[in-house]
Amino acid sequence: MNNNKEPDSIGKLGVTMVDFGSDICFLRDNSLFRLRSCAVILHDEKILMAKNTEASWYYSIGGAVELGESFEDAVRREVLEECGVELEIDRLLVLHQNFFQGDDGHDWHEVACYFLMDTSSVRDWSVFTRHESYTMQGLTEGKEWLEIDHYAEREAYPVFFKDIREILKAETPLLLTNREE
Repeated sequence: MNNNKEPDSIGKLGVTMVDFGSDICFLRDNSLFRLRSCAVILHDEKILMAKNTEASWYYSIGGAVELGESFEDAVRREVLEECGVELEIDRLLVLHQNFFQGDDGHDWHEVACYFLMDTSSVRDWSVFTRHESYTMQGLTEGKEWLEIDHYAEREAYPVFFKDIREILKAETPLLLTNREE
């Protein structure tokens, strides 16, 4: 990789390497692949979601898995970074394959693990919405509790969170695929 952050082409693979730091993310032609680990944090029939200063939509707590990092370590790190709270994992709920056209014009292929977080140690629930975090682009990121009953009325991703009650009933993790046409 070169030092001026310009893409490098890697031989016959057709893969363009862009500096994503240690995140597992790469660009090939017009397609971006990203590996994510995400948290499902529930309280009083609400789910915790993030929203940055430039987005019109809500998105899940979580982020890219780093090279050499497990999904489990990644979600714990992301919760601490974004919420200022150390939580343990209850269980894996969903493995999600998401294919979509991004606002950046790229065709995205995103693979994410969604973990239900154990909140039994939480005493001060307000810390989740008080803690300020920042996106990779430096945008301020706030958190908000969205009512599960009204989730489908919001522009919020992933869309399958509207069915979180049913997902929680599953005895094994679900494999869900979303392919925008």
